[in-house]
Amino acid sequence: MADSQSCWFHISSQNDETAMLEVLHCSQYRIDQIRQHSVIVNEWIECHGKCEGIPLEIDDTVDIGAGVVKYLVKDLPFKSGINPGKIELVDLSKFCNAWWKYKWIPESPKILWDRLDRTGTEISSPHPASARRCWQRQTPNKPLQSSPYLVNIAIVLGLDDSLREQMDRELRLQIQNIVWISNLDVHLKTSVDFLHMIEGMRLKEIEAMFTYFRDKLVHLSNPHLHPNNVKRVRDKLKTEMNLDFYENWSYNVDNAAHIRTYSVYEFVAKIEGVLTDSYETHTHETHDSGHPSHRVANGPNRPRAGPSVDWIAVGLAAGKGIASMLKISQKWNEELGQMLDGADSHIQKSQKSLVDDLIKKRNDALESWKEVLENETV
Repeated sequence: MADSQSCWFHISSQNDETAMLEVLHCSQYRIDQIRQHSVIVNEWIECHGKCEGIPLEIDDTVDIGAGVVKYLVKDLPFKSGINPGKIELVDLSKFCNAWWKYKWIPESPKILWDRLDRTGTEISSPHPASARRCWQRQTPNKPLQSSPYLVNIAIVLGLDDSLREQMDRELRLQIQNIVWISNLDVHLKTSVDFLHMIEGMRLKEIEAMFTYFRDKLVHLSNPHLHPNNVKRVRDKLKTEMNLDFYENWSYNVDNAAHIRTYSVYEFVAKIEGVLTDSYETHTHETHDSGHPSHRVANGPNRPRAGPSVDWIAVGLAAGKGIASMLKISQKWNEELGQMLDGADSHIQKSQKSLVDDLIKKRNDALESWKEVLENETV
């Protein structure tokens, strides 16, 4: 085995050619370990042809500095019984950036995750099972600044077999926070290229919900359905949310900039509030608008004189009229319930589809790395 001082890396900056080279010494044994875990570093070693002055590029654009590389090379993997102390969220995310950039299967990931300082990252538990729809839950008590880091960490630590199931659960939670619960646009400082697809998704999901409700209202405005109720709802949406559901998404984005300030859950909850109020108002109007003959039959408006009236027939006719109106009201309320259930289903399918896609991309990458490393070993 070569002397430890004869094996060393030249750490250089990918983004600053004028930066001075740093030297990082390590043993031949550690070099052999790294070659079994990292596709990229192994390629650099192969191209360099010797263990002296192996080029190792850092990338400040995703926070992979010399200190991060030194930690991965010199401090990992942890020996049995070693306690690394508390690991900061930002630091673990940086390690994950380096692992992914160098196609490096993480070393000692469980110890790092177990020692992660989660202070300030806790979120409120959602409402109990009695909350029927996904947006009927509490907004997290704490800001979501930690979620982008945790998404990055969950993807990369999920490369490890022992952590994969736990990381996939964490990923689902944090993606929901970023895209559906938060009302802020997120920017991910990550070397995982496909994670950038999350950026801008909040507004895309709001657009999907706007289009969904607009299309449903257009359908229900057909003359043989509920045109009057739909007009009331659209007018109320215009008054309370300053959004025009007669127009398309582009029109509203151009003329109602505040639509960008909603979270997806908040946006749908406000629409639900208008629809629910429409439900209550319509039911109230059905009962209270009454039928003239019904009011005559039940109060002081009954005439004191005049031709005799078949009050039984009048009462039966009034009852049929009220029954007809109640039937229409019931149908409208059923339509509203189905509309909201459809929105809930759409959101949950979108959440599952997005996370499943991210997990598949991660797992596919892992398989390709393993294949390369196994071929190199052979």
